[in-house]
Amino acid sequence: MRSWDGRDRPECPEDVCVTCSDEARLLRVVRSLPGDMALAAADGSAEEPEEISVALVVAPAGTTVLVHAGEAIAAVPDAAPGDTRTGEVDG
Repeated sequence: MRSWDGRDRPECPEDVCVTCSDEARLLRVVRSLPGDMALAAADGSAEEPEEISVALVVAPAGTTVLVHAGEAIAAVPDAAPGDTRTGEVDG
């Protein structure tokens, strides 16, 4: 697989592919790229930012987005990357 800058990237660097595990993650957009793409990372992560598509959302740098299969599917106001809350209400 090639990234936006032409570098080769492994298909699935983990034991279980994030795409196949049906996992969505909160990431913060670090930088916009050409063609509705962006670099995004989890706050506090030692990993390099990853390339994601932002074609479905408005997500300038600093925006937290919900990412599934490399696609930002929602901008999430007031959420910090790594937040695991499920929307449950106390009381």
